[in-house]
Formats: sequence, structure tokens, C-alpha cells
Amino acid sequence: MSAAGLTMLLGLSAFGLVAHALRPFRRPTPIQLFGLFASWIPIELPLHVLALLGGTVLFCISAGGLDDWPGWIGMMGFTAAAVGLLHLSGGARQVVDRVNDALEALPQASEPIQPYHWARLWLPTSHYQPSVITDLNRAYTESGHPRHRLDVYRSKTHRGPSPVVLQLHGGGWIIGHKRQQGRPLLTHLAANGFVCVAANYRLSPKATFPEHIIDVKRAIAWIRAHIAEYGGDPNFIVLTGGSAGAHLASLAALTPNYAPWQPGFEDADTTIQACVPLYGVYDCTNRGGFFPVRGVDRMFERHIMKAPLATDRPRYEAASPLYRLTPDAPPFLAIHGIRDSFAPVEQYREFLADLRDVSTSPVYGIELPWAQHAFDVFPSVRVKGVLEGIRRFVEAVSAANSVEERASSKLGAPETRIGVDDETDGNGF
Repeated sequence: MSAAGLTMLLGLSAFGLVAHALRPFRRPTPIQLFGLFASWIPIELPLHVLALLGGTVLFCISAGGLDDWPGWIGMMGFTAAAVGLLHLSGGARQVVDRVNDALEALPQASEPIQPYHWARLWLPTSHYQPSVITDLNRAYTESGHPRHRLDVYRSKTHRGPSPVVLQLHGGGWIIGHKRQQGRPLLTHLAANGFVCVAANYRLSPKATFPEHIIDVKRAIAWIRAHIAEYGGDPNFIVLTGGSAGAHLASLAALTPNYAPWQPGFEDADTTIQACVPLYGVYDCTNRGGFFPVRGVDRMFERHIMKAPLATDRPRYEAASPLYRLTPDAPPFLAIHGIRDSFAPVEQYREFLADLRDVSTSPVYGIELPWAQHAFDVFPSVRVKGVLEGIRRFVEAVSAANSVEERASSKLGAPETRIGVDDETDGNGF
């Protein structure tokens, strides 16, 4: 292939990649999966891709890529791709405004002990935080199962008791690991005085639901019993997670002390004080028809539930946070990318609307412009804004929880729950 032909191929490929990031495919399944990964990098790391694009252009020019007309077509593709990447970069910078608007009713977060340094944004695979200690692979049951392990992140200098955040990884209930996801959140919050926990759980197809959620409940029980040893407050636990982890976090938050999912530890307290699901799946029955393809349905039937929806609907509903809504739900902050090609934003909106109708606790939602599934894996401009929003939310819930505890210890149980009074009407603290 001539240098001009190669330039045209690379330029048009770059344009196609960025165009897809701006409007990703959602069907059919093979293209949907390709689209998830193909759009993920340009959306979350647009400036990195732009730098790579610039290097490719210089290479093509030096190789004689502009010596014939195909090369000029390629340069048009490179130029259009660069414009699209700058547009994606601008969209990421809108996140701070979106977060502030969504959390307007909450007090501003305290000044960070360890600010999120911009230098980290250029090292997307590095999660090193010198002020954080990580205690790896603590067993949270006596089963001996290799998946029954968790990691604890805590500050070297901060002394508790500190709010505890439990992060659950995603991976479609089939793959994933506690060291692969949520690291920017875990290290940032730990550096700023929180105690953070990342837990593994059993995976399908070996595991069949509800084994996944049973493991989550076991991890909560372990935290309640042991986290004080690491400086954490066992009476203030926040659940978070992405994708399948968001599903499990939401489900655990909405089913505290549910005995059928606590076999052998029915007396353990598995209530939690807040939930922050990211790009979650909230309805295993797909009643709204929002899943664009049959891939998710088949995954549930073949690998997770191991039974068709048509013959086992009650179990599917029991596994769906959308069917578990209750007035006693804890405060929620749900975050979702508008361009999510795996977990449709429409299902997130349905869940959020129904939860607001039912819950007496505050419910917040943030839709992120241009964001794709798994947007929080890399340290990025978008993630920086999201992390500070989560910190602000958790601090506000923790402060409100402390006020309730003090009032309860002095005056008896308060008549109202968090966020339920004449001023907030359940929409703020």
C-alpha cells in the first residue's frame, strides 16, 4: 500500500472511531460489544487519543502521505476526528456543572486533604496514592473460597472512626476483580479520610443467583464486625459499584437483613446508610424493553439465573432493584452515562423516578454527557468531577446520620427520617 493510501485508511479509521464515540451503536450484540470498547477510550481519554492522532499525522506526512490525493482525504478524516475529540473533551468538562446542579441542595464538601492532582490524568493506568495503605485479600468468610476476599484502603495519617465505602466491581456477574475497577474512587476517598473496601464475590456461570448477593451481604457483615480495626465506622457504610456491581449494591441497599439471602448469618445487621450505583442494571425482567438487544436477557437465562424469565419470573423480580423499592430505602446517588451502550440510560431514569416516588430518603441522579459504560475505570477529567460529587454526597449523609444519632441518644428515636421534613420533602438533607 502506498503512503497516501495508508494515510487515507488511517484518517478514515480515526474519523469512524470518533464518530462512533459520539454516537455509539446499540445493536446488534457483536457490534454493541465492539462499540462499547471502541468508544470507551476516545470518550474517557480524548486528549490522549488526540496526542496519538497528532503523532500519526506527523508520521504519515513524513512518509509522503500527502504526495497523492488519497492522502488528502485521509487528512480530512484526521481533521474531523480531532474536532470530535475536542468536542468530547469539552463534554467531559461539563461534568462539574452537572454534579453541582444535581447536588445543589447539599452543603459543599470540605476542602480535600489530598486534592485530585491533574498530573494523574495523564497516567490513566496508575492509581498509586502515597498517603494510602492497602490491606489486601482479607477473608470475609471462613469458607476458604478464593473469591471471598476483600481489600481495605485507608489513610496513613487519618484516625477514625471514618465513613466506610464498599465498592463492588462489575463484569456482567461473570468476570471482574476487586483490583480492576473503582480504583480512582477508592484511592481518592481513602486519601481524604474515608475507609474504603473492595470485595470480590462469586461469579457465574459457576455461581447461580442469589449467591452473588449473599456474598455481598457477607462482606457487609464482615465490615460491621471488623472495620473498626482499620479505623472505619461500622455504623456508617455506603455501597457503591459499577454495572453488575451497581446492581448488587442497589439490591443490597434495598433488602437489609433479608433472611433468605443471609443463610447462616441471619442475625447479622446488613443495613447500609447510603448507596451510589454507577451505570447500573436495575431491572432483570427488562419490563420497559430498554435493553436494545437480547444479549443481556440470554446472559441472565443461561448463566446467572439459569432459568427462563417466562417460567421463573418471581426470582427475576426478586433480583431486580426496581421491584424492591421501599419507603425505608437509604439515600441514593445514582450516576449514569448518557451514551451507555450496555446499560441503557432509560432504565436508570425509570429506576430513579420510581425510587423518588416511593422513598422517604433523598434521591439524587446525575446524567453525564457523552459518558459510556465503565466511565470510572480511568483517572480522567470526567472522573475527577464525579469523585468530588460522591465525596460531597457521602459527607452530607454522614453528617446527617451523626445528627440523627445524637438526637436519638438524647431524645429517643426521632419521628422523621433523613430528608423528611417540611423543608426538604424527602429531596435533600
